[in-house]
Amino acid sequence: MRELDRRALFGALGAVVTAAPSGTMADNLGGWPLRPVRVVVPFAPGGPTDIYARLMAEHLGRTFGQPFVVENRAGATGSVGTMLVARAAPDGHTLLFPSSSSYVIAPLVLRDAGFDPLKDFLPVSLVANCPFYMLASPAMPVRSVAEFVAFARERPGRLNFSSPGVGSAGHFVAELFLHRAGIQAVHVPFNGAAPSVTAVAAGDVQFAFDTVGTAQPLVAEGRIRGLALTGARRMDVVAEVPTLAEAGFEGFDAALWVGLLAPVGTPSAIIEAMNAAIDRLLVTPEARARIAAAGYEPGGGPPGAMQRRILEETRVWGEVKRVAGIQAA
Repeated sequence: MRELDRRALFGALGAVVTAAPSGTMADNLGGWPLRPVRVVVPFAPGGPTDIYARLMAEHLGRTFGQPFVVENRAGATGSVGTMLVARAAPDGHTLLFPSSSSYVIAPLVLRDAGFDPLKDFLPVSLVANCPFYMLASPAMPVRSVAEFVAFARERPGRLNFSSPGVGSAGHFVAELFLHRAGIQAVHVPFNGAAPSVTAVAAGDVQFAFDTVGTAQPLVAEGRIRGLALTGARRMDVVAEVPTLAEAGFEGFDAALWVGLLAPVGTPSAIIEAMNAAIDRLLVTPEARARIAAAGYEPGGGPPGAMQRRILEETRVWGEVKRVAGIQAA
């Protein structure tokens, strides 16, 4: 995201005024927070996960009267920062803000991620979602999902698809699509999203799945063809693009999410208070507009819904790993 856009995003959401907790709320929370709260992002600064963590942290700091300080701890596909939080005291003063790629998929593909997403954490809030974009090289004579599938079926194993790396979210989504479509293609991993998408634009590979925020500028320039979205519904920022469900793949719903979690054992009152505060942020017009402009959708909802999503994604991606034969790193 350009620096100007980031400043606008911070400014708009920083203008959402929230009050410090009342005496009654503070009593219910046992005085929490007693000191600044660490929000660990298991990635380097600057990406979407980091940006949304900082927006949320500013809002929670205003709400609860203590700074929520974002700390970037990158490494091992997000496992370094995640393990740090898993081992922290469950007192509400150390929190995790991962993506679903680092939290759900990484433990499936790493030999030892060092944490268990189903046992070591409690969900607080799913902050934002981003469906994947099905992308095709303009060199291909296809302009719809149906045309793409027909083209691929006539050339089994002769098409290539790129991803940001073996075991990445883009890799898993592509393998899920191949399985559902009954077609074969060769995976060509790259080191990151930008070179993966650039390879599609250059015609070095025929297709890929990547996030709307990454791909849409190239689609708008006509350098890549956007065929469909993997979410449950269309997005306003690319309203003309159908979903895979609309294209005949009923129930296909895959999205990258970012959200907040706490170490298991964190008091439920603290989790519920943060969840309610984040929900209040995500319904503001400023927050919703800025999140959508960056290619994401606002999240929200109760912690239980996020937990159910984590359980379902663990099941689905585990099955994709098994069927596609994706090896642990």
